[in-house]
Amino acid sequence: MAEQEKKRVHVIATGGTIASQPTSATAVVGYAPSVFTVDDLLESVPGAGDAAVLSSEQLMRKQSPDITDQDMMRIGRRIQEIFDTDAADGVVLIMGTDTIEEVSWFLHLTLKTSCPVAVVGAMRPAGVISSDGPLNILNAIRVAAAPQSRDQGVVVVMNDLIICARDVMKASSCKVESFSGGYYGVTGTVRNGLVTYFYRSVRPYGFTSMFSLDLPEVLPRVETIYMYQGCGADLLLASFSLKPEALVIGGFGNGAVHNEIRDYYRAHKGEKLPILVRACRAPFGGSFGDYGHFDEELGCFPSGDLTPAKVRILMKLILTKTRDLAEIIRIMQAY
Repeated sequence: MAEQEKKRVHVIATGGTIASQPTSATAVVGYAPSVFTVDDLLESVPGAGDAAVLSSEQLMRKQSPDITDQDMMRIGRRIQEIFDTDAADGVVLIMGTDTIEEVSWFLHLTLKTSCPVAVVGAMRPAGVISSDGPLNILNAIRVAAAPQSRDQGVVVVMNDLIICARDVMKASSCKVESFSGGYYGVTGTVRNGLVTYFYRSVRPYGFTSMFSLDLPEVLPRVETIYMYQGCGADLLLASFSLKPEALVIGGFGNGAVHNEIRDYYRAHKGEKLPILVRACRAPFGGSFGDYGHFDEELGCFPSGDLTPAKVRILMKLILTKTRDLAEIIRIMQAY
């Protein structure tokens, strides 16, 4: 491809397994985290420069479990700046996979651009046999450079799959094919260098999203609690000391919560308690409808089909806009 025909892709690296150094060529665990720079990673990708005109930067070096709200906003604002100044036609974000669901979803909701953003990581560190990092990066560059990637929002590119940030989930802690599109499947594929899309999300994102990166530096506090056999209400009550504005419950079945939690909220009806969002601990199906008449009247409502991790991010953003419960429920249902 002639140089003038290539798209400009800016690669941002933040660390993660993909940039980590193993103790040997066969060790896929116990590696030194986030050692390699973005330039190191790009040098390991044959043909990267053939897919696009590349530029790059090392924005931070963090394992993804350590990424804060402020880090997410920093990443988002840097990407927005790149597009606002016409510095690139597409962006690749290289990061760790543990919180790739939350970070990509946050960007999907807040970035105001039609330009492609492909988020990528790896399940195996650089340098081990069958490391998935180099091909994942190459495919992400191809996705970010593809004209058909415009207006797709933020996507995650892993293991030859293109997955919408709304639906992506990490389904395995160790397999190379660890990422899934969940209930709705993948958005597209990258096969032998060919980028192909099959679907487009109809839920708000990008310019259709009500959210942007014009956010307070400290986002509203939202915590997550999972239901389990014999859990009671102890953890929920203990979490009140953190003063969360909302609690996302990874509930039983269709988002059910323990009776002790329902009894507590009924007994303290009218008091200012954290909003409860009933999500579902099962990976598919979500939470819909009421559960034992424990919903809006008591400051509790079902989340729909989003996972608890996604609900938490969305609730933090919603609470920057409104504290009205009816409006919060309306927005949650729309996204």
